[in-house]
Amino acid sequence: MFRATGYARDQEVTLRYGWHPNRTLFVEYGFVNAIKSEELMAGMYPGEVNVQDIVTDLLDQQGDAGTFVRRPLTQKGIGGN
Repeated sequence: MFRATGYARDQEVTLRYGWHPNRTLFVEYGFVNAIKSEELMAGMYPGEVNVQDIVTDLLDQQGDAGTFVRRPLTQKGIGGN
């Protein structure tokens, strides 16, 4: 059992997870941040941007050339669906 020292029994403890997209926060930690579109557009959340879906769609539209480019990525576990 982990026992924290230096904290009162009912004291709130907060953690920092760093800048991550909601997708990562949900998969890794089971929660997401509520973000208003105005705050996002104002640059108040400078986290990572996940473009995997966009790139995957673009490569799918390229036919054989897209398949050729995706093959090594998929073999390394990047960009697979």
